[in-house]
Amino acid sequence: MTPIPACTQRSARAAGASASLALLLAASSLWSPATHAQAAPRNLDFDVANQFPFDIATTQAPPALPAPVNQAMLTGALYRARPVVLECLVAPASRGTARRTVVHVDARVDGGGLQLTVGGDNLAAPGRACVERGLRRQIRVAPQPTPVAVVLEVEHLADAQPGVRLGINPASDFSGQVRLALPAWGHCFANYGGRVPPPLVADVAITKAGGVVVAYRDLPAAAKPFAECLRQRIVRVPYDTGASEKLGFPLRLWFFNSAADAGADALEPQLRMFQFDARRDRLAGDVAVALGARTVAATAYDVVVHQYQQAPAPTLVPALFDGCAKLVSASQAWVVTNEAQVAHNRRVVTLAGTLAKTDPAWQSLAGQAGNALNRMDAEMQAARRRLAADRAACPRPKAAGTAPPAKK
Repeated sequence: MTPIPACTQRSARAAGASASLALLLAASSLWSPATHAQAAPRNLDFDVANQFPFDIATTQAPPALPAPVNQAMLTGALYRARPVVLECLVAPASRGTARRTVVHVDARVDGGGLQLTVGGDNLAAPGRACVERGLRRQIRVAPQPTPVAVVLEVEHLADAQPGVRLGINPASDFSGQVRLALPAWGHCFANYGGRVPPPLVADVAITKAGGVVVAYRDLPAAAKPFAECLRQRIVRVPYDTGASEKLGFPLRLWFFNSAADAGADALEPQLRMFQFDARRDRLAGDVAVALGARTVAATAYDVVVHQYQQAPAPTLVPALFDGCAKLVSASQAWVVTNEAQVAHNRRVVTLAGTLAKTDPAWQSLAGQAGNALNRMDAEMQAARRRLAADRAACPRPKAAGTAPPAKK
């Protein structure tokens, strides 16, 4: 029988978890909002302003975190909730007049459950309320006696990331009102939980007497129910034609889904890269949550191992088998999230290289993406080795029955 691992291995597991989390956070996000401004498409031939992509994952709530929550799990949950924070800052009422807004979140899980303190620079009261409301929907935890705390900071630059500006012209204002309403239309995206919705283009005609008419262009048959759900709500958005009796303009609706990869090929390359960036943040959070869950399983197993080593009672043997099985399952989940992250970032590297061939602004990103992929691949290999070690350390029953683990 393979010996039960000694209790002295517990500190090594904890140190490994901390190192993995540090590597994860260092490798996850490849560029800042300032880089977005440099590399973003400068002219998408928009006829009007305020037609920004919308991340439909912000309308979905992930499963509750398993208890107990540790720092890695809370960090991952906050990190994959970044799109929710950024979505709150799309509304002009959420921000002050400065170009740069910083959201600072102190998150804590204790006997009262999730505690949030939201503040920051240039963050208005509606923005604070939106961030707290969104985070509470995204991060669901049970109260626990051992507190854990994490800090999250998110930066938003008004000229580099989606941010509605009103008062430009009637067409832009209507587009802005549509964009601000999208988060409340989550049921329209219910069939796209695992993929990116197709982009939609519609001709909008608004008359003071007749209201809003929306006619889609080249609408794929599969997208008709989704598009119709949106159309029924767009025509009820408040409007003002200004001095004109009639207003006509194209309305472009682009969507991201940070919770999915499928369907992104329908986006033009630059927008696809921003979809990939949002997805990378989500995957980095998934890895951190899985790492934290594995740490919880390892700690619980070590407790049983220590008890058995102090007093090797046969009654503890079932708990040893169960604890190690849970540890292996958690390690396997950690490996799977690492593999998903590496596979996704290979696509990022490929797309960045393609964009860099035609636009020098993407060359720096292409190099950063390659370096990040190398770090993520090393982390994936480390996770696989840890899984193999966990499997090898588990006790195994003899042919004639279950034997107690060997003492060290």
